[in-house]
Amino acid sequence: MSDKTQIIDEPMTEPITGEITENKDTADEKYRMGVIPELPVFANSIDSFVPANWTLLDSVKSDYNGDGLTDIVGVLDCISDNDNIWYPRILFAAFKTAEGKYSL
Repeated sequence: MSDKTQIIDEPMTEPITGEITENKDTADEKYRMGVIPELPVFANSIDSFVPANWTLLDSVKSDYNGDGLTDIVGVLDCISDNDNIWYPRILFAAFKTAEGKYSL
């Protein structure tokens, strides 16, 4: 594990922020990590999981938990014009409930 790896084994209560010292172009510049948005626990559609200024980069639908309902796994990507702020992509899984909603 690199010294930049962070393992979180408890629920996140605050956005993760910090200094990023490496970049695909140069390791000499510093980049700040952007605030990671909190996703809703329940939503009526996959679009409801996409925060403002973010986009659904890709998604796959399947019955992941074997309950006969179609679940979703998606990847969110931030839309930002600021090259000095780094936003990690968000991978999420939402399971369809018997009520027709999706639950993280």
